[in-house]
Amino acid sequence: MNPGVEAVDAPDATDHPSRRFLILLGAVVAVAVAVRWAFILLVDPVIPDLGDASAYRMLAEGIADGRGYVRPYDFAATGALFRTAEYPPLFPFLLSLAHRAGLDTIDQQRMFMALFGSGTVAVIGLVGRRVGGARVGLVAAGIAAVYPMLFQADAALMPETLAALGAAVVVLFALRLWDHPGVGNAAGLGLATGLTILTRAEAALLLPLVVGAFVLLRRGGPAPSRRLVLAGVAVACAVGVVAPWTIRNALVFHELVPVSNNLGSVTRGSNCDLAYQGDFRGMWVTSVDPKASVDPEGRCFGGFVVDDRQNEAESAAVLRRDGLDYIGDHRDEVPAIMAVRWARTFGLYRPSQQTAFESLEGRSITWERFGTRVFYVLALVAVAGAVVLGRRRPAHLWPLLATVVAVSVTTMITYGNQRFRAGAEPAFVVLAAVAVLAVVDRVRARRTADRQDEPVADGTEPSGSDADTGDPPESDRVESESATAVN
Repeated sequence: MNPGVEAVDAPDATDHPSRRFLILLGAVVAVAVAVRWAFILLVDPVIPDLGDASAYRMLAEGIADGRGYVRPYDFAATGALFRTAEYPPLFPFLLSLAHRAGLDTIDQQRMFMALFGSGTVAVIGLVGRRVGGARVGLVAAGIAAVYPMLFQADAALMPETLAALGAAVVVLFALRLWDHPGVGNAAGLGLATGLTILTRAEAALLLPLVVGAFVLLRRGGPAPSRRLVLAGVAVACAVGVVAPWTIRNALVFHELVPVSNNLGSVTRGSNCDLAYQGDFRGMWVTSVDPKASVDPEGRCFGGFVVDDRQNEAESAAVLRRDGLDYIGDHRDEVPAIMAVRWARTFGLYRPSQQTAFESLEGRSITWERFGTRVFYVLALVAVAGAVVLGRRRPAHLWPLLATVVAVSVTTMITYGNQRFRAGAEPAFVVLAAVAVLAVVDRVRARRTADRQDEPVADGTEPSGSDADTGDPPESDRVESESATAVN
């Protein structure tokens, strides 16, 4: 074998993994559960009393108790039942199921969510198998099982657990649709995207990115008209999942709220003097906490004003308008701010300050800083993996990169936070696994070639079919688990 050519697994375009692969993947997932539960019980990051995590818990309790989606802090303070769409509905709904099952403590709910986080590990393994074969899948799952930026999300009781899982499932179905264009895979892609949108609204960006690529770039497969039909199936399924919640919001607020009112608070809190200059540049700033010393004039986000005269959507519209007015008045500063936001999300701008801020959201500052360093290494290796996969199977590269594009666009128009990277973390893990296996295979190929070039004891050259063909002996060949993917 030519030492310059890696002996790699063929990608697995089949829908039925081998029993051996599933057993090994199950073992990795069990490790992932153990890691997450150990982290929750031993490190025990503090969930702040005032913050999104506590709001989600209170909202879930209200859903379980029959109050529905009402503003949690307003109810706690005054008993007022103001309807809310401040947060997308899926994560608090799942927490409400845990509450109804008697899992009402913080640790119990964190351990419940860790099962979904471990499910992300399993899906990452399946994605890796599809783009690079069984070995890539198992290595990717192994990385995901112990990657701090993934398992910390489960302990923080935030929707990033589901965001990572949803993004991984979207990528898996996008790959399946590319390999086997059909209604089932198109519907799976749409349903997965719809559920992910109900977790984090910006996941809507994934649908045009992956479906558009399928329609425009798929070659050697179904006719363009057929691709358009499949794209329509995917979009229809995504819309069908989100529509009931959108209709509910229209009936409650008497205006169109596709997923959440959160854009109002985000737009106001990330477009103000403190978010454009100084220590908080590129971040989201709030003066909701009366003990906070930032922005006492309330020029950033000062909270929703909701009462009998103004509902949450109307308040969000005011906040959104104020934020957009600020953008209009400071348009020359926007490009630089967008770059800072992106750099914060990818751990490249004031990482020490950023991790300290993120620890206030229910993450261990020690593990957040360690996880950021691990991400640096993972990202560098993933870049190499993207080059390798792009040369071998560019069609399989794009669904992974689409998640990175979606995260980048989202953070540039909102604000910087590493948890926003959750939807792209599976892609980094899979691409890193591709690079690791490429290096391993290259080293093995070179060692095999060196052994074949060594003269035997009597000074003659090695003979036999393996030496004649340049292939390694049968014992050294990498066994592919399935046929090469359809391209």
